[in-house]
Amino acid sequence: MFIYHFNRMIRSRVLWLVFAVIVGASFLALPSCFSGGMGGNEYVGRLGKEKITQDEYTRAQIFVDRVMRPADQTPAAVETQVWAHIAAMRTAKELGIVASSEELRSILLSQEAFQNEGAFDPDLYSRIVEQQLGLTAAGYERLLADQVVLSKLMAAVAAGYNASPMEIDDEVAARTDKITFQYASVSNAFLTSEIEATDDDVLAYYEENKADYALPDRVAVRYATLAVTNFVPFVVIDDVDVEDYYDANPSLYSRSTTNGVETIPLDEVRDSIRKELAMQEAADMAVTNLNAFIESLATNDLETFTWRCEARRMKTADTQLFPLEGSYLPGIEHDAVKEFRETAHDLDATRDDSRYGVAAGREFVYLLRATTNDYAHTQPLEEVKEAIRPLTVASMRHKKFIASAEEAAAKLKAALAADPAPAFADAAASVGLVASTSIVFSADSLSPSAFENARAIAPVVARLKTGAISEPIEVYGGAVLACVSAREPADAVATDSVREQARSMMSSAYGAAAFQDWLLWNLNRKGFTSSRAVIYTASADEDVED
Repeated sequence: MFIYHFNRMIRSRVLWLVFAVIVGASFLALPSCFSGGMGGNEYVGRLGKEKITQDEYTRAQIFVDRVMRPADQTPAAVETQVWAHIAAMRTAKELGIVASSEELRSILLSQEAFQNEGAFDPDLYSRIVEQQLGLTAAGYERLLADQVVLSKLMAAVAAGYNASPMEIDDEVAARTDKITFQYASVSNAFLTSEIEATDDDVLAYYEENKADYALPDRVAVRYATLAVTNFVPFVVIDDVDVEDYYDANPSLYSRSTTNGVETIPLDEVRDSIRKELAMQEAADMAVTNLNAFIESLATNDLETFTWRCEARRMKTADTQLFPLEGSYLPGIEHDAVKEFRETAHDLDATRDDSRYGVAAGREFVYLLRATTNDYAHTQPLEEVKEAIRPLTVASMRHKKFIASAEEAAAKLKAALAADPAPAFADAAASVGLVASTSIVFSADSLSPSAFENARAIAPVVARLKTGAISEPIEVYGGAVLACVSAREPADAVATDSVREQARSMMSSAYGAAAFQDWLLWNLNRKGFTSSRAVIYTASADEDVED
């Protein structure tokens, strides 16, 4: 997973923004990459005998979330990835593997995304980092440094892993051979069959798929909406403010012409800048107003909160339970969604000191009151039983079909093993199956429409030996059993053109797998103890008890 996400990230122009973390010499001073103040002397556990601070844990957590993007993984798996990252960074430090300022400067200055007229634009950089990627410059410095260090460590671990000549030959053949094959179709008679799922069947399905019913932390809030335009009449924007904004944002006020890129004169955009600054100042005033209002709410109950907001002509509404990321939030301005989510998840409906929060957008500011906190848990069977029942039936149908397809494959193989060996079509007919005509293709020139279900069938057939029969290949409405009758190798020119590519790809894949294994081995070698459930404060020289 890590290598996949790393390679995808460095190939993507947008995700290369993760690397663009420093502006000019002031941002390229790297001590901040390896220092921080996120957690003070709070400890969350140990790596071996070494204490791990909240600061170091948070840094690793951000890396795993932003770079590795562990979607659809259980909380326990993500927690393991975080600790594996901490262990890897400690090992890199022991080996003297670091990210130099020259390396980071080279990465940053090579990115067109932050350039204006061929030169690095600090304002463009700042706007993208803060508004689009949502992390501070210091956070990006740490993220970039960790990425460079980990990529060096990965290269060191993976360097000795290469594909064998035989494996490369097989891969080249799968890509370039001209293959002739036929297949027999197995229809799925179980798609609409009547199957009744017992409670035991439902329980078995639930246990097999328990991770699917794990819910993250969620929160529900009642919120009141305040229009930013209410405060615009009270805003005064001086000409000097307009000029400063114009000078500070040259990339916003340029346009392409036949002669290249030209700067738009200030007089043409003066009014639009004034309106923009007025909205920004009004939004700040609205936030200040709502924060002051919170002070007067104290321990008001939900209904009192509602009528007091409506008395101030703010509309109120409720959200459903929602996670920090993912689900759609209806009614919330797009520019405010991220802050709305983060603010809501910082709230606690049971505590007077963290019940309220404010989230700002461009046109609206929101006053949030937490109503429900639903912490991460796996939904019990009774809550999801009825939803699971039709899924259980579908799973039972699928298992019955696969069993029948495997039985058909065994019969077909037995028929083809007769002496003398029958033609494939005759063998298929003898066991009640219908065979296709002969199909010829080469994987390196295959189009998705070359033959029916080519996307599903071709990758399997490409790796079959002559005379071999595939396991059931699932396709729409059933499955097919494919048999290769001939393979004709491509000429040397065609194979040589893909051999180096295949070697590089396979070696990288082997190295990636090796590095994943190494990450877990390194973590287990060091050993870790997580006490995140009870984070406590310790003095700098206090030992963490066993």
